[in-house]
Amino acid sequence: MSDSQATRESKHRSRRRLSPEGWFVKFNATVLTLHLVLVLAARPQLATETVGHLTVGVLLLLGQGLLLLSTALRYTAVGISGKRSHT
Repeated sequence: MSDSQATRESKHRSRRRLSPEGWFVKFNATVLTLHLVLVLAARPQLATETVGHLTVGVLLLLGQGLLLLSTALRYTAVGISGKRSHT
């Protein structure tokens, strides 16, 4: 097997399974993009007050923060378990 063929096969294998870092970046970038599109397209709806002075936009932003934290915790857990399996 030539070096270029081995390189192509390793790239193909790496595309199938997304690393925790890649998953973290893609997921959060997608959520951020969706949030920005909503801000630009649905400004009046996001300004609607729901509970007290909290608006829909603030609630979505808090939800995005929770998603960011949960994916960071998932990434950390995978990183920690990966380190343990190598020792």
